[in-house]
Amino acid sequence: AGFRPDQRRAYGGAKTGWPQFLEKLEELLARTD
Repeated sequence: AGFRPDQRRAYGGAKTGWPQFLEKLEELLARTD
């Protein structure tokens, strides 16, 4: 898939925020479980 420059920048930001996102997701799943 091709990315426009602005999409690529957003994708890079998403990659740096990924660990925090996974932590929050795990918390959420643990709470709903």
